[in-house]
Amino acid sequence: MKRLLLVIALLGCVGLQADAAPQSQADLRGTHRLFIGWVDLDRDLWAPLRYANRNDWEDVVERQNLMFQAQCQTLLPDRRIKGAETASSPVAEGSDIVVKFADVKFDVKDFGIYLEIQFIDVKSGKQVGSVPYTYYRGGLVTVDNCIEGALDKVAKAIVSRVTKRPRR
Repeated sequence: MKRLLLVIALLGCVGLQADAAPQSQADLRGTHRLFIGWVDLDRDLWAPLRYANRNDWEDVVERQNLMFQAQCQTLLPDRRIKGAETASSPVAEGSDIVVKFADVKFDVKDFGIYLEIQFIDVKSGKQVGSVPYTYYRGGLVTVDNCIEGALDKVAKAIVSRVTKRPRR
């Protein structure tokens, strides 16, 4: 009897989790024009990461974002990718989907990036898909290499979401 109650309770919990999850995600395989947003790493990380000043750190963030956007274009050669030039860049005209990064955090101890990837339909302004909040870890040689490695994994997550049929 106790086992039966435990099984019923567990199945009930699973059912509640399924209700909390998004019911469906749009099929993005037909999307051809993507606007890749800015991965906005905290401007105050320059001191804990031992950069000489804020400008040096902001140069690293800019360089890594531009390399990341180029990597997305390389991984999606049949799509038109336009990337944000700064954290406050407006969405490029003609884009179908905006790839936005939410809750971006850089772990100064493990040198990885936590973020959620959101896919926003430009016409409706509604979120049509996402990759949940995830930890992306890069290499361990320099901070630059760590960010580059982490963003390479983010790019692959975007490619996976854009090129594969969503689970229903």
